[in-house]
Parts: sequence; structure tokens; C-alpha cells
Amino acid sequence: MTEQQPRIPHHIEAAQVGADIRTAKCIAPHATAAQIRETWDYRAAGLTVDAARDMIERWREGDRSWRHPKPSEPATERILALGQHIRRMREQYQALALHVSADDDRDTPTWDYPEINWTAGERRFVTRRQENVTWSDNRNRRYPTSSRVTYTTYLLREDYATAPHASVLRGLAQVPMSLLAEAQITHDTRGDWHRRVAAELLPGVDIGVRVWVRYKALAVEGDVLMSIYDGSVYELGMERSQTAKADHRGGYYTYPSPADAAAVEVPNNSQCRDLPRLIVQCEVWGRAVAYDNGKEAHTHIRPVAIVG
Repeated sequence: MTEQQPRIPHHIEAAQVGADIRTAKCIAPHATAAQIRETWDYRAAGLTVDAARDMIERWREGDRSWRHPKPSEPATERILALGQHIRRMREQYQALALHVSADDDRDTPTWDYPEINWTAGERRFVTRRQENVTWSDNRNRRYPTSSRVTYTTYLLREDYATAPHASVLRGLAQVPMSLLAEAQITHDTRGDWHRRVAAELLPGVDIGVRVWVRYKALAVEGDVLMSIYDGSVYELGMERSQTAKADHRGGYYTYPSPADAAAVEVPNNSQCRDLPRLIVQCEVWGRAVAYDNGKEAHTHIRPVAIVG
């Protein structure tokens, strides 16, 4: 069996026969011998005009990709369509980069808000919530048989605002979040998950204490602010702590906006249900539990101002 000779790169082959490959590839496919000699004296290399044309065609073959239409030919419809697709992908990428640049005031993704943006150590993270539902095989009664919620956090590249090369974008139908990220991890949201995830994706990062602004409805009697539910006293600037637990088993309940706090529904057995109410802006931190109706339970709370 004959051993196959290694392929000589086109630019080296061109140099061996006295041609400048960049100018030779611009020669028209049906150029005359005289026109070819204006650019390349193929006869000095002992070649016929047909052999020269074959070499030029072979050199040009390496450039027949969507990025490099032949210099002597107009762009085809496929090239134009790919150019339009790349522009759309760049616009979609820039829109996504702008979206994740905005700071978020939520602590955990919820059913209503399945994505949050946060920072640690001057780096930006994006956490997304996804619910995977398994449906029954019964065609007459379609209902879910199981559901599993997962959270994925992306560590964005430091230059995430810069779109990647067109060769990366051309095969995409839409821009995924992973294209902006340098690393990602799937996790749960138990405990101080921000600190745990940040340390996994960026070892040595100092996340500090994450403080959030939330709103809480409190009953008022005279100058005293009280919990609507149990009548315990709140004071502006006073910190309270109770471990937040799922299923309403602990924590201080707050809402992301004053309107949500004002619309709170309390149990009939609440001690201060019939007293007037005020909306108080609070600082919250520590372990948190998010509920699908927008309510959140936080481990630490400090009322800071009356807002309504």
C-alpha cells in the first residue's frame, strides 16, 4: 500500500511556484493566459496555463466558506441570509447582555420571577429557576406525574458585554445564557446558597453580607408598630432574628414591593387583624424562603422607614 504524502499548505505551495497566494486567488476563473501572467508568471515555474488554472482553483477551494465569497463573484443568497442571521444573533446577544447587567432586588428565583442577577467579588452571576414536569402517558387525561425544580447559576465572563465571533453565532437559533458565561453550576437554594455557589464558581471570593430591601405590613396602635399576626412589637432600627424555614415554619414575612405588602391577607386568628396598618421598608438578610405568591421569609429583619 502506497504511503500517502503529507499535504502541502496552499501558501507554501504557491511560494514554491513563485506565486503570491492572496493575489493569485483573485484571478478570474476564466482569465486568459496573458491576464494570469500579469499577476503570476507561471511559466517561470515550468507550468502550463491549464496547470496554473488548476492550482488557482485548488487554492481558492480553501476559501469557499460562508465567510469568504470569491472576490470575483457577487455574494450569493446563502451568504446574504447568513449575514442577516449573524446580525440578528448579535442583536439578541446584546439584548441579553443588557438584561443581565441590571441589578436585581430579589433574593431567590420564584415561579413568578424565574431569574435573578447578583454580584459577588465584583463579578456578576445569573441564577435561573427551571421546573421539569413529567406528564402521564394517558392521552385522555393529561396530568403531571412528577415535578422537579432545579436552579442553575452562571458566572458571567468579565467581557460578557462583547459578542463572540460570527463563527460561534452562525449555528445558533437563539443565544443561550451559557454563551455569556465562563462557568455554571446546578444547585439547590437551601441555606446560604449564594455564598456556597459563589465559592464553587469563583474560589476565594468574598461575598460579604447580602442585604435586601423589602416591605412589610405592620399594625399600628398609637406610636407602636406591631406584628399583625402575633402582636409582637417592632421598632425602627431594631434587628430581629428567626431562622427562615419552608412551609411557613419560621422567618419574617416580607414582600418585594409596597403594593404587594399592602395587599397581604392574614389569618382570621391574627391578634391585630382589625388594627390600622402601615407599610414599613425593611432590610433583610440571611437565609430566605420564597413562596410562589411573592411572599418571602427571611432570617434577619430590620425596619428602617415608614413608607405608607
